[in-house]
Amino acid sequence: SQEADPMERTIDFAALQRINPEIVGWLYVPQIGVDSPILTGQTDTEYLTKDFEGAYSPLGSIFTFAGARLSDSQVYLFAHNMASGQMFGSLKQFTNDAFLAANPQAYLYTPERVRKLQVEDWTYLQADDPCFSSRESQETARVTLVTCVGYFQTPKRLAVNTKVVEERTAF
Repeated sequence: SQEADPMERTIDFAALQRINPEIVGWLYVPQIGVDSPILTGQTDTEYLTKDFEGAYSPLGSIFTFAGARLSDSQVYLFAHNMASGQMFGSLKQFTNDAFLAANPQAYLYTPERVRKLQVEDWTYLQADDPCFSSRESQETARVTLVTCVGYFQTPKRLAVNTKVVEERTAF
């Protein structure tokens, strides 16, 4: 059977935003099981412990900085590193060169646009790295997926860097 092109997928944002108006996008990274809404809260940490409906959840949600827009030239998306592999628990697979080479695509959906992302590389950062507070415009649009290293509170972060390689208007 012909696999559906993720660039032609339709996400019902009207229905999602009736559930929670803070749902601003959707992230699809099929090779690590990520297929979830993206939220922007009133604070940078609000969705660490809330699901997309706004209820308490130890899994939290995938979220971006308060006030950030998914159309910005540099977007940071955060989620927990769950031992179960949920949320960004499998993000560490991209640190394996063979896995990264075989699975370089991810997809970011907003009500207006669909973006195909190419995983370029990864790095370790500290939670207070200045890159997180920089709002400097990038020539190439980039989306960085960020999670904790290990399963306990630690300042170390794994950042998987992607660039936008294709973009089209959402259906």
